[in-house]
Amino acid sequence: VGSEMCIRDSAYCDEHSPYDGPLGQWFKVTDDGLIFRKGKHDGSFLGDVARDDASYLEWILRLDDVRPQVSEAIRNALDGLGR
Repeated sequence: VGSEMCIRDSAYCDEHSPYDGPLGQWFKVTDDGLIFRKGKHDGSFLGDVARDDASYLEWILRLDDVRPQVSEAIRNALDGLGR
């Protein structure tokens, strides 16, 4: 049923399919940048969160189960702002 639903409704797949790649647990990868999939910044671009709420990203970096690729993306976003 799930795969048939994906053919008809890609939003269903985004919500119910396993996350793609190492960044997928936290972010949706788009041509415009990384967008949070969950948390209080769900739907926001990583760069915007780095600019507006760096403490949230620093909290994520302290979590035990954050994949190295996620940490690297967050650090790059913070470094890009000189933090």
